[in-house]
Amino acid sequence: MPGTIYHSSRGAMPLEGSPTQPFPIDEQLLRSDYVPTEDEIKHQSQGLEDDYAKFDQIPQILEDSGRMERGCAERIRLREAVLSPIRRVPVELWREIFSLFCFSGDQYLISLYSDERDIPGTAEPDNSKGYYTYKKENHIGVNARPYTLLSVCAHWHSIVTGIPKLWSSIRIAGHFTLDLSPALDYLLSKSGNSPLTIHISSTYPLQHLHPDNRDNAIQSIKFLAAHALPRCKRFIFDRSCCGFMSCERICLSFPALESLETGIPYLSLIKAPLLNHLKISHIDESPNVIRFPLARLVSLEITNKVTLQSLVLQILPLCSALQSLSAPFRFAGNLYMNGIVFPDSPKEISSLQNLQIQITDFRQDLTFLFKHFDLPNLSSLEIEISDSSVFIPPVTLARGSDFQVPTAFYRSVSGLRKLKLLFGEIQNHKSSLNHIADLPGVLTAMSSLTSLKARQQGLSNPQLNSLDALLIPLIVSPDSIMGTMVPKLSTLSISYNALPCFKCKPTSEVAAFKRNILAMAESRVQYTQLAELRLDYPGFDTPCGCGCYDSGISSVFEELEEGVRALGKYELKFAGRKLPISVLSS
Repeated sequence: MPGTIYHSSRGAMPLEGSPTQPFPIDEQLLRSDYVPTEDEIKHQSQGLEDDYAKFDQIPQILEDSGRMERGCAERIRLREAVLSPIRRVPVELWREIFSLFCFSGDQYLISLYSDERDIPGTAEPDNSKGYYTYKKENHIGVNARPYTLLSVCAHWHSIVTGIPKLWSSIRIAGHFTLDLSPALDYLLSKSGNSPLTIHISSTYPLQHLHPDNRDNAIQSIKFLAAHALPRCKRFIFDRSCCGFMSCERICLSFPALESLETGIPYLSLIKAPLLNHLKISHIDESPNVIRFPLARLVSLEITNKVTLQSLVLQILPLCSALQSLSAPFRFAGNLYMNGIVFPDSPKEISSLQNLQIQITDFRQDLTFLFKHFDLPNLSSLEIEISDSSVFIPPVTLARGSDFQVPTAFYRSVSGLRKLKLLFGEIQNHKSSLNHIADLPGVLTAMSSLTSLKARQQGLSNPQLNSLDALLIPLIVSPDSIMGTMVPKLSTLSISYNALPCFKCKPTSEVAAFKRNILAMAESRVQYTQLAELRLDYPGFDTPCGCGCYDSGISSVFEELEEGVRALGKYELKFAGRKLPISVLSS
């Protein structure tokens, strides 16, 4: 058997190997008296050179291996990303979801502002005031829902930046401590050619800004006027902003504007040929100086809820396409309306479908309204009734009386489908109920009514029987020869924002309160088309003079709910809700 020989004082020991390959060496061999031969030295030297060569190749092998590992890991990451659930959702669906997220609520998608802020790490004690002060710096801040989506992942980033309409609603505010033009330029570039919604507001009136801030405001608004207003579809600004723009000779021409919300009374400053929605507090100019076509207006909302100006009576007949109107029609006791002359016949506005009015007295205010206008296609009416602090002479709604509601009233409400009644703060309770007592006469004329919502909003002086003028007439008597009031009523909602302490009220009054509601519900569900009833009541106790810990409101309404739910055998849908304080204060 071929092999090598160990040379030692103990004699020769054969070792396995080959003529060309050195035998392996281990620790045990090194602890022996082994002495290599010439051939072994030659072979081991060659093996040592080979090992050195392999050792020198290890860094390159490791680098290649690391590169392979990283490449493999990257391919795994990319494949996992492609196969992830978030990637499998179609882009069209993501666009819809992002749009719903960004446009939910009344918040503006992008709020851009400039202001002062503290510089972190610059706190210094202020001994005169007893606290630390910081050095200040001006900065531009952005609050934007699209920005939240950008930071989630690259896929969402690409989708969000590719939806121009998400960047098309911009609000600028603050003290204008910096020029907002660069930030506006960036945002407008993302909006593409989408129609814009622009809202300008300032912490202080723009005319009273510091000179430096005023210059920044001028530059910002001029940039906006040049690059944003030409494709602005909805514009919101206050009186100070309008005066500022007019003073600085910033053009108020809006070739694409469809909706304007402003506190200015001077519409002659604005040129908007496509305007169809106007929300304004006052109108102080005659129609002949207004620079947009009133015949295009579809919606008009007058936010001043105190008095109606006579100019509105001149403007409304010119709004031949008007579909929705919200305005105060408080004529009772209004000295400014004493000189108004009734027209020979009311002006017909056949396009009007939705009307929201604020009144003081059913008798005089409705008489005044329908002596001026005939609304034959009215389908939805909302009436807010407030307390009256002036003497109102008696007027009756009954037909055939000496002073009756015009025929235009009956013609206007004969096709009415929806009615909403809001009973506001009641200070003079007895006087106000006398005026509300005309409500049955109003309801009698609404034979097509299918939905009725009544809400008692008074929080300062809640009354137990404030809605009796509505509830008692709604009770149906099968033996009545007068016919059923609002016979087609299918949906009824009653809401009490506040109620007095039931523990301090006579038991008979509380019993009558429950009896009226239950009698109305039971008779309606048996003899008419009532299919749905909603009953809301306050979720807090109104403080009373006796200091009662529990007003008993919840327990009374629990009894009411139990009684109404028993009517389920007639297939009545019922919903009771305890109103949170956030709803009551709205």
